[in-house]
Amino acid sequence: TRGAYGIALNSIVFDESRTSVVSGGFGVAIVDSGTTYSYFPTPVYKTLVHAVENYCSSNEDCGGYEDRGTICWDLGEGGKPDKFPVFEVKIQGGASMKWHPKAYMWRKTMSSDVWCLGFADNVGSYETVLGATWMIGQNIVFDLEHKRLGLAAANCPEARSRPAPAKVDA
Repeated sequence: TRGAYGIALNSIVFDESRTSVVSGGFGVAIVDSGTTYSYFPTPVYKTLVHAVENYCSSNEDCGGYEDRGTICWDLGEGGKPDKFPVFEVKIQGGASMKWHPKAYMWRKTMSSDVWCLGFADNVGSYETVLGATWMIGQNIVFDLEHKRLGLAAANCPEARSRPAPAKVDA
């Protein structure tokens, strides 16, 4: 597709245990810097959600409790999603990247202790769209000339609040 980067995903595994969570079924996968969330075909999405829920139910609810009926967890005052699983996304050709919970989860509001999954069901589409939630904590290089995508872990600063606009002298 012109303007989008297609990649072939092999699997998503739990980083610690190397247990495969999803192997195949991703359909066409594109990397889209203009999309906030990441979207997966329904079977992949459901498997990922169940994997997180099962992981948390076996690991002290990942430091909080799930807000039933949602894909959100209340992590208590000042809670961060550090106790959620780290995924490893494996790409055809041998490349892989770690997908940390601080990337695949989002804080409901700046004053909230509720964190939600930042990936969703791509209802009715057999396509994976890897958006900003997949790119957080990564240097992503879109090599237009050679039609390649480069990935490298990054330690990027967080923008917690917007700075006040600068005064302009007339």
